Amino acid sequence: MKYLVLLALMLPAFSQKILKVKDDNVLISNDDIELESGKKYYLETDSGESLIGVYTNGSSESGYVARILEGDLSEGDRITSHRKKKISGGSMASGPFKKFRFGLHGGVNLTSMPGSCEETTAGWCDDNFDSSVDSEAGLAFQGGLILQYHLSSKLAINAKISYNLFTSTIKDEVPTGATTTGPFEAQTDYSTISFQPTIKYYFISALFASTGIRLHMPMSLTSQTVDTSNGETFGTEADLLDEQTYTANGLAKPGMYLDIPLNVGASFNLGKLKLEPNFTYYFPLSTVLETDAAVTDGKIDIKLGSMAFNLDVLF
Repeated sequence: MKYLVLLALMLPAFSQKILKVKDDNVLISNDDIELESGKKYYLETDSGESLIGVYTNGSSESGYVARILEGDLSEGDRITSHRKKKISGGSMASGPFKKFRFGLHGGVNLTSMPGSCEETTAGWCDDNFDSSVDSEAGLAFQGGLILQYHLSSKLAINAKISYNLFTSTIKDEVPTGATTTGPFEAQTDYSTISFQPTIKYYFISALFASTGIRLHMPMSLTSQTVDTSNGETFGTEADLLDEQTYTANGLAKPGMYLDIPLNVGASFNLGKLKLEPNFTYYFPLSTVLETDAAVTDGKIDIKLGSMAFNLDVLF
């Protein structure tokens, strides 16, 4: 009888249980136990001593969600004691985040290439072009590699290396060097390899915003011009990165291109896998293409404005 009484007195000490274990993630009962989000704890359980990093603070009725960092835990294990791990300097590598992740990203972009005309000879823009060069947006794609390093649970540094394809239709009244006065459309395709470092801030674990800079190295820039009044094509497709082409058409040599990403997205942490769908508007800083004012008696600047939807998959 006395053994039964002793066992009954001991039961409260063993009331905390491991409710569920999946891979290295664990759900812990939050009855009469206090754990802090982003902290590490040693647990003494039926399976021995383990080290965990806590994802949530237990406000959910389901319990604490944590990650097993050392040792083993099994569903139904009883917790006999717990203690916080002391950390000397720096932030924890584990908690609601992994410090370093890598992965892939891909998506679509909607791009326009608007331009403006600035004359150096009176009347040149009016005689040859509208005051602005209209652009019809085109749909294309981008994709590549992504690296992410967490400075804290709120702040991360991202780096993307991407292949980008942009397409747009430029419209105006008279194509440069043409013998017709009919309206024209120039289908322009622009491909680049870009490097995009950004700083990312997580408002909450599932919502973030980021900004930085994107630097493009042009791979190809081609244009095919059509007279829309009769459907005739002006010559062959022009390679605007070819020196003879841009010199013959009074164009300045195309170079590196810069824009600023303004990004918002959501984050879904699935343990070893994190999915981050996101939307980005890119603010142009430089021109994709411009005419040489000394040759053409005026200057036309063509910029690239784009919006993109990406899915980042991080491991």
